[in-house]
Amino acid sequence: MTPYGSRVRAPDAGSIPLPRTPRPGTAGERAIIAASQPGFLEAAAAGVQAARAASVASGDGNDSHTAVQSYLNFTINGLRIPGRRPLDPVSTPLERKLAEVDLIDAWAWWLVTQQGVNTETAWSYVTVANAWHDRSYGVGFAGGLSLVRVHKMLHGLQTLSGGPIVRRRRIGVRPRHLQRGISASMQPATNAADANFAALFETALVALARAGELASSRRNRPFNNTYHPSRADVVFEFQPGTGRLVGATLWIVNSKAKGPGRMDKIPKYLPASGTFLAPALALYHLVHVVDPVAPAAASSTPLFRNPRTNAILFVDEVRARLRRCMAAIGRDSSVYGAHSLRIGGATALAWWRAGPAVIQDLGHWRSDAYLRYVRCRRAEADQWTQRIASADTDDFEADCIAIDDFDFDASDLD
Repeated sequence: MTPYGSRVRAPDAGSIPLPRTPRPGTAGERAIIAASQPGFLEAAAAGVQAARAASVASGDGNDSHTAVQSYLNFTINGLRIPGRRPLDPVSTPLERKLAEVDLIDAWAWWLVTQQGVNTETAWSYVTVANAWHDRSYGVGFAGGLSLVRVHKMLHGLQTLSGGPIVRRRRIGVRPRHLQRGISASMQPATNAADANFAALFETALVALARAGELASSRRNRPFNNTYHPSRADVVFEFQPGTGRLVGATLWIVNSKAKGPGRMDKIPKYLPASGTFLAPALALYHLVHVVDPVAPAAASSTPLFRNPRTNAILFVDEVRARLRRCMAAIGRDSSVYGAHSLRIGGATALAWWRAGPAVIQDLGHWRSDAYLRYVRCRRAEADQWTQRIASADTDDFEADCIAIDDFDFDASDLD
């Protein structure tokens, strides 16, 4: 008997008897493999489980994702029932499967009415947790039955509320405001900790980078130079003859890339001069002046770190320090998050009237097929990034959140 119950047997082909060898995956065949190759099944099971866990950005199968933790809290702590609920897609009665859909309905309703989650995010939670259950146990919620009924229920719940979906407001950081905020609340010229945050802020805004691509998105995810930038991932460029710093190239991952491609590091070109920001200069000052490390330790040192512990900076730290910067110049800090730096960079490009192709290419947003044929030449990249660093944008930052319509999810709400 497999973990999911009996399977439909193939019919006999006339009077010809079917072979009586064990079917793949049955206890009999597993016993044969175990006897002939001791330890193989255990090693394979552990390896496959590790690979499944690594198939998502968190690297732990999404066990630590907010959606999964919410589902487990609802089932285990709230209802006192198991969170692991695999059902055989074939043999489980329909009534039992529908009862499981009712359970997910109740969880989604609880998220909205009792936890204050908006209906859009509640559905995102459902899909994330369903994928986690499928990845962990081989079958999604309700034996793989469609959860479209839950989606429709959430639509109805929103209608009953009598209002639009309430989304957390996040606006972009203006380059001028970031310059003023750093000057008012930090001392990057002499303080190593401040220099790490200041250089990260300037880099994220001008490179249109997500905070999770420069810092660690979760406390339980330490530095890993496969996913996080190290001191070895930044290369400085100098003008021949004068030795003047003209820019830097930083290699970081695109955290929204899918499959093995999400481990490929891509170049981001950063200018050393700008009216308000100079990220290459900030990076050079960080790694060569105020917080240097031995060359042999460059690849094992986070690019942006806590100098006392050598631990990589975390997104929640980035968010808190950015809000302090904005509050120091009289801005409402509650409307800023870590994603505000990326929004600010996109807003600056829009202020310069950059076309959608330029914005999407520099920001690595998902795009239409024609963008596969768009290539941003180095000279153009240098020109546009220097313009970002020099943009004195108007107060229309929030409008540019729409740029992320096809690439904005719960992880970006930070």
